[in-house]
Formats: sequence, structure tokens, C-alpha cells
Amino acid sequence: MELDRRYKKYIILSSLLFVLVLFLFIILPLNNSSKIPAREKTQVLLKKMEKQDVSDINKQIQEAQKTVALNRASTPLESLNIQFQDAIIIGDSIGEGLVDYQILSADTVLAVRGLRINNCEEQIQTAISRAPSAIFLEFGMNDMGYWRGNVSGFIDAYKEKVETIQKALPKTKIYVNGILPIAQQAITNNASYASYPTFNEELKNMCKEKKINYIDNSFIINSMEVAFEFDGIHPKYEYYQKWAMNMAHEAGL
Repeated sequence: MELDRRYKKYIILSSLLFVLVLFLFIILPLNNSSKIPAREKTQVLLKKMEKQDVSDINKQIQEAQKTVALNRASTPLESLNIQFQDAIIIGDSIGEGLVDYQILSADTVLAVRGLRINNCEEQIQTAISRAPSAIFLEFGMNDMGYWRGNVSGFIDAYKEKVETIQKALPKTKIYVNGILPIAQQAITNNASYASYPTFNEELKNMCKEKKINYIDNSFIINSMEVAFEFDGIHPKYEYYQKWAMNMAHEAGL
């Protein structure tokens, strides 16, 4: 049994090494994002992985593979709009960026600056009236301050909106985007942002309970050399096309 476990871990580490080499020798040099030799980075990361559980290593391999794929590939914007032609995204100012940066059309994205999960009824009803095959929800950035750390209030409001959609459109698939990481400068200015990991954990639990899909986009932010605008909250332009690509991938659009 112990031998089998070691063998599995060896296979996983070998796979991780392949992904790391691809990422460190191809992606990083293209971005000129590091002055540390790639070989040294690989050795340090592998030593760290040796001390981790197999499940943790598997998760990191998947995230690394996604990062490599999103850095190497760039889906034409025309293609993305076709992929999302029977889908709707509802969200706040981060969602607005998909339209502002002309990644997706305004017909697809019902996003409003300052919108929260508890005051988006108009957008929910508009989405229901269109009966799309998929609805993507993106909330949390404004909600953390509004709920003042009361994650249960946030989740109750989120469940209400999810149940409204499920009741009206039982065949429509619902996808919940996790709250993005936030820069320390923004957390320093507004302590409520520090609760985003807790809010995300409860979002994941809610998705399991409601049998809907949770999408983690944090790996995109973590792969960017400069991820945020000056406020430490809103992502740079680079994020948005990759976000749309990841949503399309997760939903099989």
C-alpha cells in the first residue's frame, strides 16, 4: 500500500514537473516577469510539493494547467460572443468590465456598478424573461461591505436569487463566480474585504447544497504580474478575456 502511494505521488510530481517546466521556460520568459532562474524556481517548488498531500498536488497541477492554457491561447472575441450567445452574466462593476473592454456584448452582460446580490432583482427578472441556457452570477465585492462580515446574510440572499432562477428556469444551468482575491492595499483601506476567503468558502458550500456550479477565477489573477487597477480591487484588462474563456470552459459553451 505504501509503495503504491509513493508510486502515485511520483507520477503526480512528474506531471507537475512537466507543467512547471512548460510554464517557467515558455510562459514566464515571454512575459519577462521574473529575474530568478527558472531552474531554481522549479527545484524550490518541487521540494515544497514533496511535503504536500496528493490531493493538494492534484489541485495545483490543474490550476497550473489552466494558467498555461490561458496564457498560451487567446480565443477571438467574435468566437467568445458566439459561445455566450445563449448565456447571461449578471454582476457588479467587475462584470461591467466585460462590456467596457468589449469582450462580450451588452446583451450578454447585465452588470451594474454597485450592484449587490440583494438588489439585483431587475437583472434576474430580465435574465429569466430571456430564458438562456446558462446564467453566470458574479457578486461579492460590494456585498462584503454591505453585510459587514455577516456571511450568513449574504448567503441567504444569494440562495433566494438562485432559487428564483431555478423555479422559473429549471433547465437553465447556474454558475457562481467566486469573489476574486483583493490587494492588501484595498484591504487596508476597507477591512471588510479581508473576509473574501470566508465568503468564498460559504459560496462553495451553497453551490454544493443547491447543486449548482462554482467557478474559481483566482488562478487568473494569481498568474498576472500586475493584476489590479490602482484601487486594488478591479482587475486589469488582461483578466477579462481570460475570465470569459474560463467561464466558457467551465460551462462547456
